[in-house]
Amino acid sequence: MNSQETINKILHDVDGATEVFFCGYDGIIIYKSSLYESKIDIDLIAANYVSAFKHLPIINNQFKEMICYYAQYIVIVKLMDDGFFGIMLGLDGNVGRAKMELNKLGGGFIS
Repeated sequence: MNSQETINKILHDVDGATEVFFCGYDGIIIYKSSLYESKIDIDLIAANYVSAFKHLPIINNQFKEMICYYAQYIVIVKLMDDGFFGIMLGLDGNVGRAKMELNKLGGGFIS
């Protein structure tokens, strides 16, 4: 399964997911898929994550995941070797399933 197929599968497997994306550490989204047009600019959110990651005190590579709330959405981000992966959910979305899907990806994503 290629990267875009993986993103599409996660989008449809996680209840309440509205958008799934993979972003490089330069802030540019490489892959994304969404169920419908979002009112939130996911490109801007991804760029803000890059800025935040550069200022986090990451000790012994222990930082792996972040959960943030934006308006009526939850965004779960997982750091990977080649960028970071994000899932945007509605407030009633299945956070546990989203985290499980992110953990199944391992440390790298791009194929």
